[in-house]
Amino acid sequence: MVVGSVLALAAGATGADTPGASGKAAAFDQWYVQMAIESDRFEIKSGTWATEHGSSDAVKTLGQRLAIDHAKALNAETKVARAVGAAVPGAASPLEQWTLIVTKTISGSDFDRTWASLQIQAHLQMIQATKKEIAVGQSPQVRKLALENLPMLTVHWKLAQRALDGAG
Repeated sequence: MVVGSVLALAAGATGADTPGASGKAAAFDQWYVQMAIESDRFEIKSGTWATEHGSSDAVKTLGQRLAIDHAKALNAETKVARAVGAAVPGAASPLEQWTLIVTKTISGSDFDRTWASLQIQAHLQMIQATKKEIAVGQSPQVRKLALENLPMLTVHWKLAQRALDGAG
């Protein structure tokens, strides 16, 4: 999940900041790949939790898919982050960590509705950030990564909408 205020800050970025003499990717490219890694770490934990504690088959199935797909994305993003000189976050963002704690206090159909709603929001925000990276990113490696991630994120967003519809 992307912190809304961070996304708003990034919305003002044009991608015009160029890589420095160190060979690192532009600041926006670095931000995108770092945020994507944090998001993957969140989705892996959140998806695993939903698989184990969701009450509907749609939530459990989506949770499993998120954990698998985002683990694959995490591997690719980690390689790109290292290649472009971006930091590799070791955990989800603080807001995402808080979200995991809160969702663990909910059960049954309330959990399913809350979790699916969070997934819709998180994936929509990632889709928006990914489209921005594709449009203005300066690093060919990071832009390629964003192009590869967009279809997965879009499918997850649609599946989360279906899971919410079926969450009673």
